[in-house]
Amino acid sequence: MLRGLAGALLGGLIGAGIWAAIGYYANYEVGLIAVLVGVLAGAGMKIGAGNDTSSSTGGVAVVVAIGAILLGKLGVVHFLVAKHAVVPQVTFEMVKEVMYNDHAHAHLDKGEKLNWPTGKDIDSAESRDDYPPEIVAEVDTEWDSVPAAEHEAKVHTAQAELDRQVASAKWSIEQKAFLHSFGVFDALWAFLAVRAAYGFGSGSRGG
Repeated sequence: MLRGLAGALLGGLIGAGIWAAIGYYANYEVGLIAVLVGVLAGAGMKIGAGNDTSSSTGGVAVVVAIGAILLGKLGVVHFLVAKHAVVPQVTFEMVKEVMYNDHAHAHLDKGEKLNWPTGKDIDSAESRDDYPPEIVAEVDTEWDSVPAAEHEAKVHTAQAELDRQVASAKWSIEQKAFLHSFGVFDALWAFLAVRAAYGFGSGSRGG
C-alpha cells in the first residue's frame, strides 16, 4: 500500500503541476485537466501497488486525486495572481514623496496655510511637483542633511513594508479567487476524475 500511495501522490502532483502550468500559460483554468489528474493518481497507485490493488487502494487514489485537484486549482490561482501582481521597486524619489506627504500633513495639522500648485491639495498630490514649494524645499533640506547610508536604510525599510503589504493583499486575493473558482462544471470534472482514479487505483480498469 505504501508504494501504491507513493505512486498515487507522485501521479497526483504531476497532474496538479500540469494543471497549474496550463492555467498559467493559458491564463485561465482548464477543468478537463482534472480528469487527467484522476488518471495519473489512479495509474500511480496501480503501478506502485502492483497486484495488490483493491477497493481500498482505489479509495486512497480517489482521496489523493481530490487533494491534487484542489492543489491544482490553488496553483492556477496562485500563479495567475503572482503573474499580475508585480511589486514595484522602491526608489529614493518614492521615499521622498512619502516625506512630502508627511510634512504637508504636519503643517496642515497645525493650521498652517500652504501654497499648493493650481488644482492640487493634500488629497490629490502624488509627485514632487504636486506639493507646495516650501514643503519640497523642507524635505530636500532634511534629505540632504543625513548620510547616504540612511537614505539606503529608508529605501530598504520602505521596500520591506511594501513587500509585506503586497504579499498580504495577494494572499487575500488568492483565497477569494480560489473560492470563486468553483463552478457548475467542476462537479462533472470531479466526478470523472474520481471515477478514473478509482478505476485505475483499484485495478478494475487499465489492464
